[in-house]
Amino acid sequence: MTVYRRRLTSSFYAVQQSLKRRLAFLRGQAGLGLVEDDLEQEELSLDVDELDLADRALFHEEIEYVEDFVHALGALGGNDSKVEQLLKDLRQIFRQRDTVIVFTQYTDTMDFLREQLRQSYGTQVACYSGRGGERWDGVMWVPVTKEEIKNAFREGKAVKILLCTEAARPRVGGRSRRLVVTRNLKKVLRA
Repeated sequence: MTVYRRRLTSSFYAVQQSLKRRLAFLRGQAGLGLVEDDLEQEELSLDVDELDLADRALFHEEIEYVEDFVHALGALGGNDSKVEQLLKDLRQIFRQRDTVIVFTQYTDTMDFLREQLRQSYGTQVACYSGRGGERWDGVMWVPVTKEEIKNAFREGKAVKILLCTEAARPRVGGRSRRLVVTRNLKKVLRA
């Protein structure tokens, strides 16, 4: 349950994706329904170790509960107050600075944010995570090398917002960053 609480504080989208994976598992449509972000949590690995796959029939109540929760999350619509606040903060930041790095704990949250930011900032948004670098080319997200991402961000013209997972923090680093926003912790770190 700790993982789901953490994902909920990260974004509604992140917890919704986790719960959809859980539903697929409970219905026997997928493996454990976990991604690397989930498995990093020690509490969840203990639950996984105790899981008996032969007891799928016992999952009926949990399936109903998770379905209701996923439906309720979907009913919230696309409005996310954290995204609205981030957009507001970015407008203010760009009055004084050229670039910003936004870290988030989960890849699901990064994916959600990049779609939201892409609507306002288009090709000026890039991502870096365990999947590597990705940039919006005007049509779709395309893979690019870490060096391409770093160089474009350092130049500050083509890429103004770099979204990263926390796992990418040691790899991105560098002196070129001017401002770092850690979304899940509501911090702005000046470098």
